Amino acid sequence: MNYLQKNGDYELKVPDFEIFTREQLFFIYYGRSYCESRFNVLTKEVTGKDRVKEGQTRITKTLSNFEPFAKAFNCKVGSTMNPKDKCKIW
Repeated sequence: MNYLQKNGDYELKVPDFEIFTREQLFFIYYGRSYCESRFNVLTKEVTGKDRVKEGQTRITKTLSNFEPFAKAFNCKVGSTMNPKDKCKIW
């Protein structure tokens, strides 16, 4: 989020993503950093670990407790991505 504050006047337009704000794009790309490959889905059969679920949990738990995310996407208080009681770490 510091990056967005430091580059406040700069508007990045990403093709096919023009409907999203800078803040929303920040969180979308944050989530993409945890995307899992098809290979990891196949490893579940071998290791028994669901790596895709691990990535989803990392994203959901982190962002649902981060107020700027809820504000950026107008998440309703009490929803999955904006619980009333948050674990504030930052």
